[in-house]
Amino acid sequence: MSQKQEEGNIKKQIRNVLRLLHIPHRNIVASQFSDHGISDLIAVVPPTGRSLFIEVKVPGYRMNTKTHQDQLKFLNEMQTAGALTMVATRPQDVITFLAVNGYALA
Repeated sequence: MSQKQEEGNIKKQIRNVLRLLHIPHRNIVASQFSDHGISDLIAVVPPTGRSLFIEVKVPGYRMNTKTHQDQLKFLNEMQTAGALTMVATRPQDVITFLAVNGYALA
């Protein structure tokens, strides 16, 4: 399985978790017309309405290319503006992140 396919599978699993938690979200498909570094998943966490930006990576990724630096810059900009931001390598990362940040996962 290629890294891109593995990342796609992880993204599907994370989207399933977001659905189960009733967190509305959108899958962002990068193209030549999209902003550089935009996150893979964008969500709004109820009941606060706080934005959540998730960059999905395969386990063991290294954020050392220009593309990765653009992704980190985007996450930093969104976090500075008050959004929740994270890099996830598995669905459990999202669950843990939300719990640590005070969101009830009932």
